Amino acid sequence: MVRLSAIIISLFFVFSSQIHAKSAPPGTGTSDIPANILIMLDNSGSMSAKLYSSVQVYYPLDVATDSSGNVYVMEYYNNRIKVFSSSGAYLRSFGGYGTGCNNWRYARQFAIHNDKIYIADTYGKRIIKLSLTGGCERTSSTRYNYPHGIAVTNNNLHVGYGSTYGGASYITYHHVDYLHTCSSMSMATSMMFYPWSLSYNNNGTKLLASDYDRNKLVEFNVSGGSCSGGSLGYAKNSASTSNPYATGIYSSNSGSFRRPTDAVYDSSGNIFATDLNGHRIQKLNSSFSYQAKTGSYSTSSGFRYPYGMHIDSNDKIYVTDFYNYAVRVYDTSLSEVATYGGGAGTRLDAAKKVIKKIVSNTDLTSGANFGLMEWGSYARIKVNISDNGAKQVYSFVDSVRAGGGTNLNLAMNTARNYFTSGQVANWN
Repeated sequence: MVRLSAIIISLFFVFSSQIHAKSAPPGTGTSDIPANILIMLDNSGSMSAKLYSSVQVYYPLDVATDSSGNVYVMEYYNNRIKVFSSSGAYLRSFGGYGTGCNNWRYARQFAIHNDKIYIADTYGKRIIKLSLTGGCERTSSTRYNYPHGIAVTNNNLHVGYGSTYGGASYITYHHVDYLHTCSSMSMATSMMFYPWSLSYNNNGTKLLASDYDRNKLVEFNVSGGSCSGGSLGYAKNSASTSNPYATGIYSSNSGSFRRPTDAVYDSSGNIFATDLNGHRIQKLNSSFSYQAKTGSYSTSSGFRYPYGMHIDSNDKIYVTDFYNYAVRVYDTSLSEVATYGGGAGTRLDAAKKVIKKIVSNTDLTSGANFGLMEWGSYARIKVNISDNGAKQVYSFVDSVRAGGGTNLNLAMNTARNYFTSGQVANWN
């Protein structure tokens, strides 16, 4: 984007400064020879990124709500939590990268219980407990192998983390107040390899884990609590209700997953889960039978990589739309009812607006011929330079789509060859 901005914006200001120069150069309306201008528009995949200045939440990875209905959104790269009211008004932010009590390093999941925040500090290899304003409450003394999933109820706090060099993965059980470890459960890789997320049902008797690597959901029965007789037992999973060790299928079929990263229960025991690479969320009943789905790849609506999920006491479902910089809210019928954040446009959208401003400015077009090149992995002249080129560029530019790589050297050589091959009148 920096390179594209330099090309387009430099073109605009250099040319406009020529218009106001004392000695008018060719192409300003005072000469018989018009200027020939080729606008080079980058269409690589990076141009689909949202503009940072236009968003409320930046790369949201997980979401939760407090007892007042305020919405807490974890921004992954900023290592920060932003707080919004139930109506979407921004309230506050806290956190930051670091090893302090109220800092963390690229956490994947957090939970709110009894208006306390619990964070699985992935690269800090610990658990953090904070107040709703980000004040330090406690950190765990135990260190974990990159903890991911975390779930909290009145009697239990469970944390999931992956294996080391292909070994077993673990779910550890902790005292909910003091964070010390009570017990640890290892799981064979055939059962679970990468527990990305953990969630409890309403009464805390079941624990649901999303296995990112095995593409399935795994349910555990929970007994005991407060470090007294607490235990987990395999219940079933979405790959096979009869065989809890069955491996999931990386599939786009309904009821199958392509990298599940979160799953939650509603008050009736139905299950809602993110399907990261399927760009959708799915609803299953308590027996793991498929019920419904919503979403497909989109840069303007749900979804572009939905990572985190939360369901509140009113069965409102919150889903983080990572690359669209948004949190989307659904009812249990999977109808969208609200959105937090969301960018006003992409880099390509902004570039198109600049180009349309240039080619519709009569001070420029009256003394210049315009053309347009689209370039990224390839480079193609889409509008030939001509006295009607400005109008053609204006009509064509909205059809440009972003995707692929970047090859500026190819683009510059193509532009040079276009000018020097006799296709542009008075090119020199």
